Amino acid sequence: MNLSKAEGLAKVAKDAAAIENITPGEALEKLLMAIESGASRGLRTMGIAYNGVHDPTHSRCGALGRDSSPGR
Repeated sequence: MNLSKAEGLAKVAKDAAAIENITPGEALEKLLMAIESGASRGLRTMGIAYNGVHDPTHSRCGALGRDSSPGR
């Protein structure tokens, strides 16, 4: 993973932690596991949409964004 994106990932983890009522550290761990494994279900439970766009810098990493579903 490119370290230049670490600050943005930490901000996403902080937001996801608030949504799921867990610590930011736990949220960051869940985010990293989901990104590394390519499993989007873990991301969706934290209110994060995964659009499946291929990122050439990481074979399993897609574009991440906040879920705009009602109630999120």
